[in-house]
Amino acid sequence: MSSEESAAARSTRFRNRLIVSAFALAALVFIIGPFVVVWWGSRDFCPAEVKAKGRSSGTDWEVTRSDCGAPVGVVWQVRIIPTKGVSSLAYEARGGPEPVGYEQKGFAGTITLAEPPKGAAGRTVGIELDPRGRPVAPVKFVEGARVE
Repeated sequence: MSSEESAAARSTRFRNRLIVSAFALAALVFIIGPFVVVWWGSRDFCPAEVKAKGRSSGTDWEVTRSDCGAPVGVVWQVRIIPTKGVSSLAYEARGGPEPVGYEQKGFAGTITLAEPPKGAAGRTVGIELDPRGRPVAPVKFVEGARVE
């Protein structure tokens, strides 16, 4: 009988240790998990490099290039920052054409491209601006063709 009791006691102790270990592991995951998720989310998976910047009619602008890897590729963006305003996306291109400059006159902006987009003769793209100097809607291109 004592061997049966000691086997039962060992089985109970093992089960209790297993339950306590599983609980400790779950507690560790629930305590550390949110910090890992925040850290993972704060990483910059698509770093941007400023290629050009300037000022036109009181509005700052900058051209950035991001290499986002195989599924997305290279993303070009033009952001404008009106006087007393925040940065607004004016142009985005996945796969080209590359923007090289920005000029603003009144409530109209013009982005100069390194090469003409597919199906266009000129190297410029017009941007309509609202009364605060922000783009009404960003102009988007995918693989050189304009997307509405």
